[in-house]
Amino acid sequence: MTALLYGLSLLLIRLTLARIPVRARNVAKSPTDSKFLLKLKEDLHVWSDFFKNVPLFSNLAITIFLAGLGFTILEFYFLRAVDARFTGQPSDFQTFYSFYKILLYSLLWLVQGVLSGILVKHTELKRSFTALPLTLGLSLLVMVAFPAFVVVVAGQFIARVVQWGWDHPSRSVVLGLVPDERRGRISSFINSFVYAASTLVGSLVILVFLGLEQTGILNQEIGSRLYLILALLTALGAVWFSLRLRDSYEKSLLNWRLTRSKRKSVLDGLKF
Repeated sequence: MTALLYGLSLLLIRLTLARIPVRARNVAKSPTDSKFLLKLKEDLHVWSDFFKNVPLFSNLAITIFLAGLGFTILEFYFLRAVDARFTGQPSDFQTFYSFYKILLYSLLWLVQGVLSGILVKHTELKRSFTALPLTLGLSLLVMVAFPAFVVVVAGQFIARVVQWGWDHPSRSVVLGLVPDERRGRISSFINSFVYAASTLVGSLVILVFLGLEQTGILNQEIGSRLYLILALLTALGAVWFSLRLRDSYEKSLLNWRLTRSKRKSVLDGLKF
């Protein structure tokens, strides 16, 4: 009864407000808003033109998105496994997670300082982007088959090391192919927008599975297995697009959008 009265009250208020005449006013846009909209329009034009016509970067963006989606699901599964392992022992959870982060960042510091340059130098750039989705896919496959705590921790750890120690340096190198006048926009799209979009979609997927678990449609074990399989499929999709990236690498390098503009100097016409 209370809900019915509440709904009728809202309907009455809405009908009353609809009868009140409102004088339209022209609100002038501030210069800041105009500049922001103009810049956003230019960014969207550069993004759409670049990723539509340069297959190297369109395949790279899709590879990063799918790998990021799989990583989001893997990260949640990892944290859930750690939380279940140390249920009722918050101090042990904090101790384990602290040691995990210390070990991860220490190894990353060593890899980035010593191995990353060697890997980038001695590996063809077009083949470098298969390493992360392949490692992620293998880690998820082992987790689906053997969902033990040690397997989950090791899989998450190895995938993160490959991501930050190999994939990110390779990404920085390939972004260096973009001319200076476009590099900022393309870098922000790949490193910020694509990553944020994959995290958002991955979080929504997790929310759907949690909702199914809360309503009793799925139990936690089946739900966890299903979203791990989904993450595995996204990793396999990332592998496929990374192979497409490899095949389109040479062709993309010939695209005029990767050609640096030649600025004429005032000394060019002088003879010495």
